[in-house]
Amino acid sequence: MVWGRWLRRGVFGFVVVLFLPFVWPDREVLDLDDAARSLALGSFVRLREGVVHYQWGGPVSGQVVVLVHGFSTPLFVWEPTFKRLVASGFRVLRLDLFGRGYSDRPDTTYDLSLYRRQILGLLEALEVKGPVSLVGLSMGGAVVSDIASRYPEKIRSLALIAPAGVPTQNNRLMGVAKWPFVGEWLMRILSVNVVVRGASRSYSTRTPSEAFYRGLREQMVYRGYRRALLSSLRHIPLQSMKQTYTKMQTQRYPILVVWGQQDRIIPIQSGRSNLARWLPRAGFVEIPRAGHLPHREAPHLVEPRLVGFLGK
Repeated sequence: MVWGRWLRRGVFGFVVVLFLPFVWPDREVLDLDDAARSLALGSFVRLREGVVHYQWGGPVSGQVVVLVHGFSTPLFVWEPTFKRLVASGFRVLRLDLFGRGYSDRPDTTYDLSLYRRQILGLLEALEVKGPVSLVGLSMGGAVVSDIASRYPEKIRSLALIAPAGVPTQNNRLMGVAKWPFVGEWLMRILSVNVVVRGASRSYSTRTPSEAFYRGLREQMVYRGYRRALLSSLRHIPLQSMKQTYTKMQTQRYPILVVWGQQDRIIPIQSGRSNLARWLPRAGFVEIPRAGHLPHREAPHLVEPRLVGFLGK
């Protein structure tokens, strides 16, 4: 009798959990249309896969620097760095990757190929000539490294801030999210909390501002954000880009790697034991008392290094 009662409770609990996504309030309630985009600063251009949101800054004659954000936070994550580079005379371009911010959320596979086409297509649409400097944060580091390894002639210099593509131990939920149906279930129930919690863990010595959290949440109301995150988890090799990084070792453009010593998202130990070994010619700068976003947490340490490196 006791076992039967527990069995019935277990079956009931399983059914409740299974159907929870169908009754859970959906945060994605709006379409990302022209009316929504009218609220955003910056400009828009239509590429083959969809509309891209971007912002230019700095003198037209300046050396072009492209800032590529990470997994969940759109272009506003570059705010202090964008301003400093503009003030230093660079021609700075930042964009929202597909599926994030105010760029479209096409129903497609979110892999390195998609983002390679997006960034190169944007540069072509904006008639950017000559080699450019790429700066990538976290997943954006994987994206720009993929481009640089394939098209070294297009690259003047490459800067990576806590780049993805190295093995870490913080991948249990990522692994489970790749399972069919389970990933969709987790994203429907947990995506908001996971993204917000990830943002708070990105800092080591302080809490993100309300403006930071507001910028994160604003993009979550538009349909397709969850789908884009999940597809990125499933199709971008966030844990294994050894081949790409070792290929870059043989190419000529200068490379700078910046990492916060207290990074809890992609721990610096992964960079020391993997990336520094795969890419020994890169300059490797450790930022004390900084987490996954050292350019925001310790701009007084990161910005001079970045400006000096890009200006060479």
